Amino acid sequence: MRFLIENNKIFPQKFTSNGSLRISQFPIIPQPALKPEFSYNPALQQFLTGKQLLFEDIPFPFDEIQTHYENGYITYRKGIEYQGKLPVCTRCGNKDPQLFGAFQCARCGETCIYCRHCIMMGRISECTPLFGWNGPEPDTELPAKIMGWSGTLSAGQQLASDQVVEAILQNKEWLVWAVCGAGKTEVLFAGIEAALAATKRICIAAPRTDVVLELAPRLKSAFPDIEIAVLYGGSEDRHVYAPLTIATTHQLLRFYHAFDAIILDEVDAFPYTVEESLQHAAIHARKSESALIYLSATPNQK
Repeated sequence: MRFLIENNKIFPQKFTSNGSLRISQFPIIPQPALKPEFSYNPALQQFLTGKQLLFEDIPFPFDEIQTHYENGYITYRKGIEYQGKLPVCTRCGNKDPQLFGAFQCARCGETCIYCRHCIMMGRISECTPLFGWNGPEPDTELPAKIMGWSGTLSAGQQLASDQVVEAILQNKEWLVWAVCGAGKTEVLFAGIEAALAATKRICIAAPRTDVVLELAPRLKSAFPDIEIAVLYGGSEDRHVYAPLTIATTHQLLRFYHAFDAIILDEVDAFPYTVEESLQHAAIHARKSESALIYLSATPNQK
Protein backbone atom coordinates (compact mmCIF):
# COMPACT_ATOMS: atom_id res chain seq x y z
CA MET A 1 0.00 0.00 0.00
CA ARG A 2 1.31 3.45 -0.91
CA PHE A 3 0.24 6.91 0.24
CA LEU A 4 0.40 10.61 -0.56
CA ILE A 5 0.11 13.50 1.89
CA GLU A 6 -2.24 16.29 0.78
CA ASN A 7 -3.60 19.09 2.98
CA ASN A 8 -1.88 17.51 5.98
CA LYS A 9 -3.72 14.22 5.54
CA ILE A 10 -2.56 10.85 4.26
CA PHE A 11 -4.36 9.25 1.30
CA PRO A 12 -3.94 5.71 -0.09
CA GLN A 13 -2.76 5.47 -3.70
CA LYS A 14 -2.17 2.86 -6.35
CA PHE A 15 1.50 1.89 -6.36
CA THR A 16 1.94 3.43 -9.80
CA SER A 17 1.04 6.92 -8.51
CA ASN A 18 3.81 9.50 -8.93
CA GLY A 19 5.34 10.64 -5.66
CA SER A 20 3.57 8.07 -3.51
CA LEU A 21 5.49 6.44 -0.66
CA ARG A 22 5.20 3.44 1.60
CA ILE A 23 3.90 4.41 5.02
CA SER A 24 7.24 3.59 6.65
CA GLN A 25 8.93 6.25 4.49
CA PHE A 26 7.03 9.20 5.97
CA PRO A 27 8.91 10.90 8.83
CA ILE A 28 5.59 11.81 10.50
CA ILE A 29 2.08 10.60 9.75
CA PRO A 30 -0.35 13.55 10.05
CA GLN A 31 -3.35 13.12 12.33
CA PRO A 32 -6.38 15.28 11.47
CA ALA A 33 -8.12 17.10 14.29
CA LEU A 34 -11.14 15.38 15.78
CA LYS A 35 -14.40 16.77 14.37
CA PRO A 36 -17.10 16.37 17.07
CA GLU A 37 -19.87 17.03 14.53
CA PHE A 38 -18.89 13.94 12.52
CA SER A 39 -21.35 11.04 12.88
CA TYR A 40 -19.00 8.11 13.52
CA ASN A 41 -19.94 4.45 13.26
CA PRO A 42 -20.47 2.98 16.79
CA ALA A 43 -19.72 -0.52 15.49
CA LEU A 44 -16.35 0.65 14.20
CA GLN A 45 -15.76 2.42 17.52
CA GLN A 46 -16.43 -0.82 19.43
CA PHE A 47 -14.19 -2.79 17.09
CA LEU A 48 -11.13 -0.52 17.09
CA THR A 49 -11.03 1.10 20.54
CA GLY A 50 -7.72 0.25 22.20
CA LYS A 51 -6.56 -1.90 19.28
CA GLN A 52 -3.80 -1.89 16.67
CA LEU A 53 -5.06 -3.94 13.73
CA LEU A 54 -4.23 -4.69 10.13
CA PHE A 55 -6.77 -3.80 7.47
CA GLU A 56 -7.36 -7.52 6.89
CA ASP A 57 -8.59 -7.82 10.49
CA ILE A 58 -11.20 -5.05 10.14
CA PRO A 59 -14.59 -6.03 8.63
CA PHE A 60 -15.37 -2.52 7.38
CA PRO A 61 -14.86 -0.97 3.90
CA PHE A 62 -11.61 0.93 3.42
CA ASP A 63 -13.51 4.02 2.27
CA GLU A 64 -15.30 4.12 5.63
CA ILE A 65 -12.02 3.73 7.52
CA GLN A 66 -10.45 6.54 5.46
CA THR A 67 -13.45 8.84 6.07
CA HIS A 68 -13.16 8.27 9.81
CA TYR A 69 -9.42 9.05 9.60
CA GLU A 70 -10.04 12.29 7.68
CA ASN A 71 -12.42 13.35 10.46
CA GLY A 72 -9.90 12.52 13.18
CA TYR A 73 -11.47 9.30 14.52
CA ILE A 74 -8.99 6.72 13.23
CA THR A 75 -5.20 6.69 13.40
CA TYR A 76 -2.62 5.33 11.00
CA ARG A 77 0.64 4.01 12.48
CA LYS A 78 3.64 2.50 10.73
CA GLY A 79 3.91 -1.27 10.92
CA ILE A 80 7.69 -1.09 10.55
CA GLU A 81 9.77 1.75 11.97
CA TYR A 82 13.49 2.30 11.45
CA GLN A 83 16.20 2.98 14.01
CA GLY A 84 18.95 4.20 11.73
CA LYS A 85 19.05 1.57 9.00
CA LEU A 86 17.64 -1.24 11.16
CA PRO A 87 13.93 -2.18 11.03
CA VAL A 88 11.82 -2.44 14.20
CA CYS A 89 8.37 -4.04 14.30
CA THR A 90 5.89 -1.60 15.83
CA ARG A 91 3.55 -4.37 16.98
CA CYS A 92 5.94 -6.82 18.68
CA GLY A 93 9.09 -4.72 19.10
CA ASN A 94 11.27 -7.18 17.17
CA LYS A 95 14.71 -5.73 16.36
CA ASP A 96 16.54 -8.93 15.43
CA PRO A 97 17.71 -8.64 11.79
CA GLN A 98 17.46 -12.43 11.45
CA LEU A 99 13.73 -12.25 12.23
CA PHE A 100 12.95 -9.97 9.28
CA GLY A 101 12.41 -11.23 5.75
CA ALA A 102 11.77 -9.67 2.34
CA PHE A 103 9.26 -10.37 -0.43
CA GLN A 104 8.10 -8.80 -3.67
CA CYS A 105 5.00 -6.91 -2.55
CA ALA A 106 2.02 -6.57 -4.92
CA ARG A 107 0.58 -3.72 -2.81
CA CYS A 108 3.49 -1.30 -3.02
CA GLY A 109 5.30 -2.68 -6.07
CA GLU A 110 8.64 -2.95 -4.26
CA THR A 111 10.66 -5.45 -2.29
CA CYS A 112 9.13 -5.15 1.17
CA ILE A 113 10.71 -5.97 4.55
CA TYR A 114 8.34 -7.81 6.92
CA CYS A 115 8.48 -9.06 10.52
CA ARG A 116 8.73 -12.84 10.85
CA HIS A 117 8.46 -12.83 14.64
CA CYS A 118 4.74 -11.96 14.89
CA ILE A 119 3.64 -13.20 11.45
CA MET A 120 1.14 -15.61 13.05
CA MET A 121 -0.98 -12.52 13.81
CA GLY A 122 -0.84 -11.29 10.22
CA ARG A 123 2.05 -10.00 8.16
CA ILE A 124 3.40 -6.55 9.01
CA SER A 125 5.63 -4.98 6.37
CA GLU A 126 7.10 -1.62 5.38
CA CYS A 127 3.92 -0.65 3.52
CA THR A 128 1.52 -1.94 6.19
CA PRO A 129 -0.40 0.52 8.39
CA LEU A 130 -1.75 -0.36 11.81
CA PHE A 131 -5.19 1.15 12.45
CA GLY A 132 -6.46 2.42 15.80
CA TRP A 133 -9.31 4.46 17.27
CA ASN A 134 -8.84 8.12 18.20
CA GLY A 135 -12.40 9.04 19.17
CA PRO A 136 -14.28 8.64 22.46
CA GLU A 137 -14.40 5.22 24.10
CA PRO A 138 -17.68 3.28 24.07
CA ASP A 139 -19.97 3.83 27.05
CA THR A 140 -20.14 0.98 29.54
CA GLU A 141 -23.25 0.38 31.63
CA LEU A 142 -22.56 -1.14 35.04
CA PRO A 143 -25.00 -3.07 37.23
CA ALA A 144 -26.03 -1.68 40.62
CA LYS A 145 -23.98 -4.45 42.25
CA ILE A 146 -20.68 -5.02 40.48
CA MET A 147 -19.26 -7.97 42.44
CA GLY A 148 -21.16 -11.12 43.33
CA TRP A 149 -18.42 -12.76 45.41
CA SER A 150 -19.17 -12.74 49.13
CA GLY A 151 -16.22 -14.67 50.53
CA THR A 152 -13.87 -13.47 53.26
CA LEU A 153 -10.14 -12.83 53.20
CA SER A 154 -7.51 -13.56 55.82
CA ALA A 155 -5.70 -10.65 57.46
CA GLY A 156 -2.74 -11.06 55.08
CA GLN A 157 -4.98 -11.34 52.04
CA GLN A 158 -6.94 -8.26 53.13
CA LEU A 159 -3.74 -6.24 53.43
CA ALA A 160 -2.68 -7.29 49.94
CA SER A 161 -6.19 -6.60 48.61
CA ASP A 162 -6.19 -3.06 50.04
CA GLN A 163 -2.81 -2.38 48.43
CA VAL A 164 -4.05 -3.65 45.05
CA VAL A 165 -7.07 -1.33 45.28
CA GLU A 166 -4.82 1.64 46.05
CA ALA A 167 -2.38 0.78 43.26
CA ILE A 168 -5.17 0.52 40.68
CA LEU A 169 -6.90 3.74 41.73
CA GLN A 170 -3.59 5.65 41.99
CA ASN A 171 -2.12 4.22 38.74
CA LYS A 172 0.83 2.59 40.46
CA GLU A 173 2.93 -0.47 39.72
CA TRP A 174 2.71 -3.17 42.40
CA LEU A 175 3.93 -6.71 43.04
CA VAL A 176 1.78 -9.29 44.81
CA TRP A 177 4.21 -11.96 45.98
CA ALA A 178 2.55 -15.08 47.36
CA VAL A 179 3.02 -18.82 47.13
CA CYS A 180 0.82 -20.98 44.91
CA GLY A 181 -2.56 -21.62 46.49
CA ALA A 182 -2.42 -18.51 48.68
CA GLY A 183 -5.55 -17.02 47.10
CA LYS A 184 -3.98 -14.43 44.81
CA THR A 185 -7.04 -14.41 42.54
CA GLU A 186 -9.42 -13.57 45.40
CA VAL A 187 -7.04 -10.81 46.49
CA LEU A 188 -7.71 -9.14 43.12
CA PHE A 189 -11.50 -9.01 43.39
CA ALA A 190 -11.76 -5.75 45.35
CA GLY A 191 -9.28 -4.08 43.00
CA ILE A 192 -11.25 -5.20 39.94
CA GLU A 193 -14.47 -3.95 41.54
CA ALA A 194 -12.87 -0.58 42.34
CA ALA A 195 -11.54 -0.26 38.80
CA LEU A 196 -14.92 -1.02 37.22
CA ALA A 197 -16.69 1.36 39.61
CA ALA A 198 -14.26 4.08 38.50
CA THR A 199 -15.10 3.28 34.83
CA LYS A 200 -11.61 1.91 34.27
CA ARG A 201 -10.99 -0.77 31.68
CA ILE A 202 -9.00 -3.64 33.17
CA CYS A 203 -7.14 -6.67 31.80
CA ILE A 204 -5.83 -9.79 33.50
CA ALA A 205 -3.11 -11.38 31.35
CA ALA A 206 -1.44 -14.74 31.82
CA PRO A 207 1.31 -16.48 29.84
CA ARG A 208 -0.62 -19.65 29.01
CA THR A 209 -4.06 -20.48 27.61
CA ASP A 210 -4.76 -23.03 30.35
CA VAL A 211 -4.38 -20.33 33.00
CA VAL A 212 -6.78 -18.04 31.10
CA LEU A 213 -9.34 -20.84 30.80
CA GLU A 214 -8.99 -21.58 34.52
CA LEU A 215 -9.40 -17.91 35.51
CA ALA A 216 -12.37 -17.16 33.24
CA PRO A 217 -15.11 -19.12 35.10
CA ARG A 218 -13.87 -17.87 38.47
CA LEU A 219 -14.09 -14.25 37.37
CA LYS A 220 -17.43 -14.75 35.63
CA SER A 221 -18.74 -16.20 38.90
CA ALA A 222 -17.35 -13.30 40.93
CA PHE A 223 -18.65 -10.67 38.45
CA PRO A 224 -21.76 -12.34 36.96
CA ASP A 225 -23.29 -9.17 35.47
CA ILE A 226 -20.10 -7.76 33.93
CA GLU A 227 -19.26 -8.46 30.30
CA ILE A 228 -15.93 -10.29 30.19
CA ALA A 229 -13.87 -10.93 27.06
CA VAL A 230 -11.76 -14.11 27.18
CA LEU A 231 -8.93 -13.99 24.64
CA TYR A 232 -6.59 -16.74 23.49
CA GLY A 233 -5.69 -18.31 20.15
CA GLY A 234 -8.93 -19.16 18.39
CA SER A 235 -11.15 -17.37 20.91
CA GLU A 236 -14.58 -16.25 19.72
CA ASP A 237 -14.23 -13.09 21.85
CA ARG A 238 -11.32 -11.82 19.76
CA HIS A 239 -13.03 -8.55 18.81
CA VAL A 240 -15.33 -8.08 21.81
CA TYR A 241 -15.03 -4.74 23.61
CA ALA A 242 -15.51 -5.35 27.35
CA PRO A 243 -14.71 -3.50 30.59
CA LEU A 244 -12.96 -6.65 31.89
CA THR A 245 -10.67 -8.74 29.69
CA ILE A 246 -8.83 -11.98 30.44
CA ALA A 247 -6.15 -12.73 27.86
CA THR A 248 -2.95 -14.57 27.14
CA THR A 249 0.00 -12.21 26.99
CA HIS A 250 0.33 -13.01 23.26
CA GLN A 251 -3.12 -11.48 22.67
CA LEU A 252 -1.89 -8.17 24.10
CA LEU A 253 -0.03 -7.67 20.82
CA ARG A 254 -3.36 -6.63 19.28
CA PHE A 255 -3.89 -3.83 21.85
CA TYR A 256 -2.52 -0.30 22.03
CA HIS A 257 -3.18 2.15 24.88
CA ALA A 258 -6.26 0.12 25.78
CA PHE A 259 -6.27 -0.56 29.52
CA ASP A 260 -6.36 1.61 32.65
CA ALA A 261 -5.02 -1.35 34.64
CA ILE A 262 -3.23 -4.56 33.65
CA ILE A 263 -2.72 -7.46 36.04
CA LEU A 264 0.04 -9.82 34.90
CA ASP A 265 -0.44 -13.28 36.40
CA GLU A 266 2.47 -15.74 36.70
CA VAL A 267 4.81 -13.00 35.57
CA ASP A 268 7.73 -15.30 36.46
CA ALA A 269 6.56 -18.06 34.08
CA PHE A 270 7.54 -19.08 30.55
CA PRO A 271 7.13 -17.64 27.93
CA TYR A 272 6.69 -14.14 29.41
CA THR A 273 10.11 -14.15 31.09
CA VAL A 274 12.03 -15.02 27.92
CA GLU A 275 10.06 -13.28 25.16
CA GLU A 276 10.76 -9.55 25.02
CA SER A 277 7.88 -9.16 22.58
CA LEU A 278 5.39 -10.10 25.32
CA GLN A 279 6.89 -7.53 27.68
CA HIS A 280 6.70 -5.01 24.82
CA ALA A 281 3.04 -5.94 24.32
CA ALA A 282 2.18 -5.42 28.00
CA ILE A 283 3.81 -1.98 28.02
CA HIS A 284 2.01 -0.82 24.88
CA ALA A 285 -1.38 -2.27 25.82
CA ARG A 286 -1.62 -0.02 28.89
CA LYS A 287 -2.57 3.63 28.74
CA SER A 288 0.04 6.27 29.54
CA GLU A 289 -1.67 6.80 32.92
CA SER A 290 -2.43 3.31 34.21
CA ALA A 291 -1.75 0.70 36.86
CA LEU A 292 0.34 -2.45 36.44
CA ILE A 293 0.01 -5.27 38.99
CA TYR A 294 2.40 -8.22 38.95
CA LEU A 295 1.41 -11.58 40.47
CA SER A 296 4.17 -14.06 41.23
CA ALA A 297 5.10 -16.92 43.52
CA THR A 298 8.79 -16.72 42.56
CA PRO A 299 9.72 -13.22 41.38
CA ASN A 300 13.26 -12.61 40.12
CA GLN A 301 15.36 -9.51 40.69
CA LYS A 302 14.24 -7.95 37.39
